[in-house]
Amino acid sequence: MLRYKILNNCVSLSSLGLVNCFPERSIFQEKLVNFLPHHTEISFTEIHSQIIADPDFYNCFIPPYFFRNIIFYLYRNQSVINITNPQDIYTQWNVSLLN
Repeated sequence: MLRYKILNNCVSLSSLGLVNCFPERSIFQEKLVNFLPHHTEISFTEIHSQIIADPDFYNCFIPPYFFRNIIFYLYRNQSVINITNPQDIYTQWNVSLLN
């Protein structure tokens, strides 16, 4: 349970300061956009590993579906990133930042 941070979304444990919850969506989006390179594609798995290694998210539970949903939201609604292969399984996505 510690390895996969399963209890990180437990409100009671979070209020006691024993675990951290999901990162705030807006902070996560900002961090993601700042991380992405311009004109160079990067794989979903590489982005995910870099984001979860970030000190701001070290103790946060960031499941792949949460991460995937934010990337897809930024792609579809905000038009700030590009996914070259959105029809593929999200682990096969290549993502880059738009100008």
